[in-house]
Amino acid sequence: MATPAERPGDGSDDLDEQWAELTARIGPLQVPEPAGGPRDYVAPEVDERFTPPEPGPIITGTSRNLLPWLAATGGPLLLLLTLMLWPGAPSAAYLLLTAVSVAGLAVLLWRLPHRRSDDDDGAVV
Repeated sequence: MATPAERPGDGSDDLDEQWAELTARIGPLQVPEPAGGPRDYVAPEVDERFTPPEPGPIITGTSRNLLPWLAATGGPLLLLLTLMLWPGAPSAAYLLLTAVSVAGLAVLLWRLPHRRSDDDDGAVV
């Protein structure tokens, strides 16, 4: 059996010669300059600051808008309060509050747009 030193091609001189031959065929390595990373980015100086437009009023109090909303939201709330605080109320009060709630919802649903416009392509941001 041959010892490791006696095997052909296993000598250190042979490896050094093979390495030198291999690197000579490849030639010198050309390493490109590293590109800038994300931390090398410098934002351009901008002196203009964004100022949002003034918001409009929260509540526009026209009676055409306000009364149906009051009826649709206030009717069920008053009905609930009446049931909790005055359980012996006449049935006419319960019927009136229910009618006010239903009427408010009906007016709000009736005032929704009935048709979609042809030039509408979706939400407006």
